[in-house]
Amino acid sequence: EEIQSLNQQGFNYILCKDNIVENSSDSVWSPSHQFRKLRKRTFKHTLHLLRQTSINPIRMWQLFHLVILMRQIDWYQDLFDAYDIRVNIVQMYDIPGAVALDNLDGVQIWVQWSLWHFVHPLLPVGSHVSFKWTQSASHMFLKAKADEQENVLCSGFIYDHFFNKHNIQLQSEAIRRQLTNAGAQFIISLFDEPIHPDMNTREMILEYYSIFLNECIQDQRIGLIIKPKVNNSTLKLNELQLLFEKTKKTGRCVILQNIQVDKGTIKAKNSNFPLLAALASDLSVSLMSSTGYESWLSGIPAIYYDPYHLEEGLLYKNQNSSKLVYQNIDKMMEEIREYLQSPKGTTLGDHQCIAEHLDP
Repeated sequence: EEIQSLNQQGFNYILCKDNIVENSSDSVWSPSHQFRKLRKRTFKHTLHLLRQTSINPIRMWQLFHLVILMRQIDWYQDLFDAYDIRVNIVQMYDIPGAVALDNLDGVQIWVQWSLWHFVHPLLPVGSHVSFKWTQSASHMFLKAKADEQENVLCSGFIYDHFFNKHNIQLQSEAIRRQLTNAGAQFIISLFDEPIHPDMNTREMILEYYSIFLNECIQDQRIGLIIKPKVNNSTLKLNELQLLFEKTKKTGRCVILQNIQVDKGTIKAKNSNFPLLAALASDLSVSLMSSTGYESWLSGIPAIYYDPYHLEEGLLYKNQNSSKLVYQNIDKMMEEIREYLQSPKGTTLGDHQCIAEHLDP
């Protein structure tokens, strides 16, 4: 889909691996003979060093990763040099790419695409220039020492151009119409995160989904739009499959997934925009992710479930925090019920007090 879009818009592109797209062999890059020589040289000298010296386990680990780093730098430099690339835009830290551009007098630019409440591997360590939504976008930039760059620039929220995309608005209106035709009067967009043993445990995700699914079944005024982060994550929750089916049979529940089937398997990546679900809803609920910020900036109230107790972030450091973030999911549901009864005059999901930190 991405390659097809690039072709339609007339962009040139290079694939770094073969067999990604059919009939695209002309656009697949192959490393140069010089790169292969460098790779053999690195291997030869490393092997010689290991044979000649006695290295303790820590030094062995350091040497191993140093060799990997050198090979990655050589790979990037060979690619950049082959196509005269001197500017590289990234969304995650990429030290080998930055070093390669140093060698070629180039620049690596990092663009913020999400807002985290903890030190995250996608913070811009190593880039020459960074564009953040605001200068105080997140204290976690400082913790990760990602601000130790000469050029940290404020861009504002860079994805707001999607808010007025005609095709997204039409799709959102169609989803909302489908749910209201089934009787829904108040629609909640629900966003999850991938199951992870240290952060998003299976038990926590099960509780998160079950309380909203049951509420949708019991209260005929509620509609539910579920937008999973990973395409098939809901299918892996075997304990909830009957509940999912029961909720969908009400006609007031939609799960946004990519239904295209590729070689007999459901694609893992869910390419549906979070905005597609948010714009069709009256309230956005997420797990401490930037989907909530995006929802509010598009005009939809947004609240967060925080089972991690990430109390250092923006959501807690404001006068409306009790109406934005909840560590108890039952308390969150009580607030939603009250909001459903009398939505006027409440500040539930209102980010105005931290707006300057989201999009100045």
